[in-house]
Amino acid sequence: MQTGSKIFGNHAFFAREGDAIALPAVGVVGRSSKPDPEDNSYVEVGLLEKDGGLEIEKKQDDTDIFAPTPGVYRLYDVISTNKELNIMMSTKEFSPLAFQLLFGTANLTALLNASSGANKQFNPLGGIDLKGWLQVEQYDQTDTLANFFEVYGRLEIDGSMKFNGGVIECKFKFRCLHSQYNSGVLA
Repeated sequence: MQTGSKIFGNHAFFAREGDAIALPAVGVVGRSSKPDPEDNSYVEVGLLEKDGGLEIEKKQDDTDIFAPTPGVYRLYDVISTNKELNIMMSTKEFSPLAFQLLFGTANLTALLNASSGANKQFNPLGGIDLKGWLQVEQYDQTDTLANFFEVYGRLEIDGSMKFNGGVIECKFKFRCLHSQYNSGVLA
């Protein structure tokens, strides 16, 4: 990546913990088993909006270390602890993934794919917290891949959703959790 003015188009995909994966090897999605980028376990989060579609926030607690230099105590070092990375995403596409997170249900994508008929029963608050792998692709204004990263964490709805006659806006928050397989590639 070269320094310069950039505009990124962002794409986000999510693979649920516990779902089956085929690539790079047969197994299940988990903190220590990351699906290959081409694996079918990834579902699209939604088309991310142009304005505010993807925001990344890094947080940490800093402890200031002061030392006499030679008599006045001046800032000498800063030690950072409790590091956190959050990714907020906004889309105007309503998906089974968004519905699952909003109502706290079991995996709705599996339900919709497995059962036939018009009615698909779900149980609000009958699911578990959704953890898994988030894959983000960022393309610059020349349609060239500029950044690609995969992080393990917890996906949740950020705030509430309004069902008021307008286009439903879904806001997601992904809280990155530690995994030795978290990684990224700058192109």
